[in-house]
Amino acid sequence: MLKRPQLKYHPGGHPVLSKEDIDAYAMQFLKAYFASNVCNPSKLSATELLELVREQDGVTYTINDLGHESLRKLLGRIYPTKKHILLDTCLTQDRVISFPFVAAHEVAHWLLHRDCDITAIRAQESFPDDHDETEKIDTFEITWTSLQRIEWQANKLAAAFLIPKKAAIHAIYALQTEFGINTRKGIIYKNASPAGSIETYAQIEKVAATFGVSNTVTRIRLKDLGLYHEQSPNMQRPDRTARNPFSSVDDMPKL
Repeated sequence: MLKRPQLKYHPGGHPVLSKEDIDAYAMQFLKAYFASNVCNPSKLSATELLELVREQDGVTYTINDLGHESLRKLLGRIYPTKKHILLDTCLTQDRVISFPFVAAHEVAHWLLHRDCDITAIRAQESFPDDHDETEKIDTFEITWTSLQRIEWQANKLAAAFLIPKKAAIHAIYALQTEFGINTRKGIIYKNASPAGSIETYAQIEKVAATFGVSNTVTRIRLKDLGLYHEQSPNMQRPDRTARNPFSSVDDMPKL
């Protein structure tokens, strides 16, 4: 059986998990099963992740056309009682860049939410139409329903699997050295000027390519880690002043 976090549940039915809890569990999981990805900027194979879940927990997966819900394309579904994950065919065709995130999202549901009584929760709430890479990955609303919190948790864990913090720091330092960026290294700042905007996009794109995920997932994950800021350094509030990103990382190995 795969390692799982020890979970406590809210009366609404969802696990009680903070961003810090999810990141800590992701690190434990990666150290146990994908140790080389923890510090080395590299792609986490979605196929290997799915195969790991199949071998350890007996969760199978198939790829098929899942159709649409309203006007949105369905990318993935999980049926915990059947121990089965469904992924849409577009993830192996025109939307292959989304394959790792959607696969990791469904695996996250298995690891975190298979003991939740989704039927009972759904009977009281409207299930969120959230089967795509969304901006909700970096927000958390007090008024969210249990189902929305469940989706948020799966998004967070998927991103933490795909872009581990230590590996992200190494990736940013390497690309900024390559780009000749020598000030405030280790953090990407959004720059509104035409030249700066191109440079910002190039950095995000480079990190995204390194980890094999979309620019959207990369930008949101780095922002969540404090490694990407949408304000220039002189516009930041005192409590958001950039720090040495290595200061909070223990035993940072050299590449």
